[in-house]
Amino acid sequence: ADRTKKILLGTTKISFVATAGSDVNTLNFQMLNNSYDPSNKLLESTSTTYTISAAGVPKITRVQISGSESGFLVNLDAK
Repeated sequence: ADRTKKILLGTTKISFVATAGSDVNTLNFQMLNNSYDPSNKLLESTSTTYTISAAGVPKITRVQISGSESGFLVNLDAK
């Protein structure tokens, strides 16, 4: 901590990827969220994929979560 008494607890980095969808006139939009501890060790990774129709309507098509808790690796992949 410095004189402002602020303590870094971690960092979250958010990014995205857009690709052509598997159906005609759709777009896959994937949000990536990575959380790190103060030493920059990856704690948790989350990916949410939305399929956006030609009318602009988004629908969640996949969620992936990976992280560790009390020494156990936890992975979730929901389609």
